[in-house]
Amino acid sequence: MEITQDQLNKALQEALKGVMLQGFPAPTAAVSQGETITFREYGGEFMENKSRTVAKTTHSKNQVLYRKHLLPAFGAQTIASVTRSQVQSLLNSMADRPYSMETIKATKCLLSSIMELAASDRLILCNPCKAVKLPRVEQVKKRAPTVEEYRRLREASKGHRLWIAVPLLFLAGLRLGEMLALTWEDIDMKERLIHVSKTLSTENGSGKAYLKHSPKTKAGFRHIPICDELYVMLKRYREQQGKRRHIVFSKRDEDAYTHPQVFRDKVFKYWCYDADLPKDITPHSGRHYFAYRLFLAGVNPETLRHLTGHSDISTLLDVYCHIDKLSDETLVEARHSMSALCG
Repeated sequence: MEITQDQLNKALQEALKGVMLQGFPAPTAAVSQGETITFREYGGEFMENKSRTVAKTTHSKNQVLYRKHLLPAFGAQTIASVTRSQVQSLLNSMADRPYSMETIKATKCLLSSIMELAASDRLILCNPCKAVKLPRVEQVKKRAPTVEEYRRLREASKGHRLWIAVPLLFLAGLRLGEMLALTWEDIDMKERLIHVSKTLSTENGSGKAYLKHSPKTKAGFRHIPICDELYVMLKRYREQQGKRRHIVFSKRDEDAYTHPQVFRDKVFKYWCYDADLPKDITPHSGRHYFAYRLFLAGVNPETLRHLTGHSDISTLLDVYCHIDKLSDETLVEARHSMSALCG
């Protein structure tokens, strides 16, 4: 029996259709599920599973982004109804408020992870975040306090039982959590070094403080030289506190860690108010002072990066102006340069 060209074309089309269906299964049934499951339902399950695979602090930050930005925007919608334009509008509105680029990027990244998993589960055809552009955000760089502002803050903290905090923040460049986690074993008065190996963090949800036995980044493990002025002040503070205390910033009535929020809101803010300082001065300003003054004094940027615990030198140079332990020669160089911190 002779086959006509029309019959041949029809048979070819049927064969191609079969190949296409084998390579790309029809998504109809799965996508219909995505049209009934809400973002809140799917996102809640995602966040629960994610809590088992990421660090406690990372999950805590993600929870804040999820509750504050993603749920209000998409919680009531079905997972399949979230569109690219809605995601773009959310990020644009965050830039207008304004939120930092870091927060906007983290929000997009979290949403994209949720939607990518939904695509893998075939609840949606594609991840709507992939075509979204990050909005432009005008970054306001935090300034370094002046020497005069540092002196006024020190004067305001005189007489307070935690007065050593100002010298440690400004003359050692510690992060607040790193400073509050210090024990006297971390301070080597013989070698004149501060060993940074842990941080006191807080859960964004509950606000509970807990000790994290690792700094913010791997570069955060570091050894900071103690300059002459700080050495004298640490000796005096130790004598005032007494040898029975193990924690440098212990509570008034017990040898326990001081909560970061308590220090920030009930101690440091009071000192700033008493010193009549601008509202932009925070405990983190000490790191800016430390890095900026040493950079002006001519400290090598790579040496400075080790002292501040930054993993990225470009961030250090742009925002503030792995060797486990610096060489003895570098430590001597850094210790001499630290005289510039005192003005």
